[in-house]
Amino acid sequence: MGTKLDIDITSFSHGQITSKIWLCDHIEPYLKPNTKILILGAWYNVLGFMLLTRYKQITKLTGIDINHEVKPIADKICDSWSSIVSNITMDSAKVNMDDYDIIINCSPEHMITNDWFNNIPDNKLVIIQSSDMTIQEEPWLICNPNTSLGEFLDKYKLQTVLFKDTIKLPYSTSFYQRFMIIGNK
Repeated sequence: MGTKLDIDITSFSHGQITSKIWLCDHIEPYLKPNTKILILGAWYNVLGFMLLTRYKQITKLTGIDINHEVKPIADKICDSWSSIVSNITMDSAKVNMDDYDIIINCSPEHMITNDWFNNIPDNKLVIIQSSDMTIQEEPWLICNPNTSLGEFLDKYKLQTVLFKDTIKLPYSTSFYQRFMIIGNK
């Protein structure tokens, strides 16, 4: 028997997985042979796992998360690609991003500042997702909200916007929207 790992099962919720599939569906035109991807705020790196199951062009994938408790789970989820994947515990704003082709952040609403964005080198391809949720309490813990696609685009200024869209995630009593932008910083 292996070591017991406590995982927040909401990482596999409908909204989480739908958002990641949406990103996977739109990243393909930007993948080239030997693509290197950096995922900021990777949590359990489920997105990295999903990308690697779909695309053989990825030769290096690094997941960054500030929470040291998620690393063992991210490592276990991505263990089939241990030679390609690194999960690192650190502040996303302090990562050297020079060696990566694509920078992804699907959780900027959970990051207190936009220092991570300011740290991205010019001309890097970035993919950013966020939601219109503003709830600061559990389970959302939103501290840097984006209430509309327009606000989201204004906050993360790109030299070139290659894709921008919104999806609606409906539930029986409510819904929320998810935004995604792809472009060059």
